[in-house]
Formats: sequence, C-alpha cells, structure tokens
Amino acid sequence: MPIGYARVSTSSQDLTAQRNALEAAGVDPDAVYTDHGYTGTKRDRPGLGKALAACREGDTLVVTKLTASRAPCRTPGTSRTNSPARA
Repeated sequence: MPIGYARVSTSSQDLTAQRNALEAAGVDPDAVYTDHGYTGTKRDRPGLGKALAACREGDTLVVTKLTASRAPCRTPGTSRTNSPARA
C-alpha cells in the first residue's frame, strides 16, 4: 500500500499540489501524512514519524518533493537512499 508524506516549511505555503501529486501516484488521501510549517532546520517532524510508523512490510513511502523528507536524513544513524553523484 502506498503511504504519502508532504511538507511545507511556512504557514503561508499550500500542500494542495503535493496532495494532488500523491493522489495521482495512487496514494489514498486517507494515507497521506503532512507537516505544515516545519522548516528544513527542524528535526522534529510528527507527520513524517506517523507516515513511517504507518508503513508495513510491502508498503511504499511516496514523497513527491525530496526537500520534504531530506533534512531528517542528515541526522547520523538514520537510513536513506543515496542519490546518484552529481557531475
């Protein structure tokens, strides 16, 4: 089952585009977790934690904007998929 995660860093930003992209990717709107107003410097992301907790074996975490999930992966000891090296 696809589980979605979306984040915007300021209260003036809107999650609609990310929600629409998640739905287009096959994520049920009830399976979308969000963080609204959490900047890249804030490590505490309750929505991301809930999304990860909702994932079960065989599920897929879908994130449409890499900036939405990237910052917490800088913390030592967290797992992530490495991006290809840039030339």
